[in-house]
Amino acid sequence: QANTDQSLGRGDFVQSDAISWYGRFSWAKDREYQPAAFQGLGTWTNSRPDQALVGNTWVVSPSIVNTARFGWSRFDNTIVGTHSYTEDINGELLQISGLNLSGNSAFWGLPNFGITGYTGFGDRANIYLTHNNIWEVTNDLSWVLGKHVMKMGFTSKRINYNQLGNQ
Repeated sequence: QANTDQSLGRGDFVQSDAISWYGRFSWAKDREYQPAAFQGLGTWTNSRPDQALVGNTWVVSPSIVNTARFGWSRFDNTIVGTHSYTEDINGELLQISGLNLSGNSAFWGLPNFGITGYTGFGDRANIYLTHNNIWEVTNDLSWVLGKHVMKMGFTSKRINYNQLGNQ
C-alpha cells in the first residue's frame, strides 16, 4: 500500500527594469506499508523531501550584474514498525532492559523474536530515522571590462545530518 502527495510552486516578479525576483517551492509526502507474515506487524516507510529557493538578479549597470540566491532542502525519512510511536509494548508490559537505549518512541513495539528455520515474530528490528537539512546562500557578481569578464562571488552551505538507527 502506497500513498504519495506532491506540490510544486513557482513565482517570478519583475520589480523594475534592473531588479527581478524568483522563487520555487517543492513539497512531497510518500507513505508506504509493507505487510509482514503476521497480521498487524509490518513496516511503514515515510519520506518527506522539501525544497525552497529565492533568488534575485540585479543589473547594477550595463556592465555589472549581481545574482543572489538562498536555498533550503530537507529530507525526512523514517522506516518504522506498526507499533512505533503508538504502543510501548516492551516498556509497559515486557520490560526487557536494553531494547530502547535512545528512549525514542520510534523504537516502541513488540521485540522481534525468531527461531532458526522459522518465520520471525515481532515489530521491525532495525528502525531508521533521518532528518537532513541543507541551507545555502550564494552571491555572484559579473563585471564586463572591455574584452574581459570578471566573475566573483561566494557560496556558504550548512549541512545538518541527523540519523538514528540502521537502514
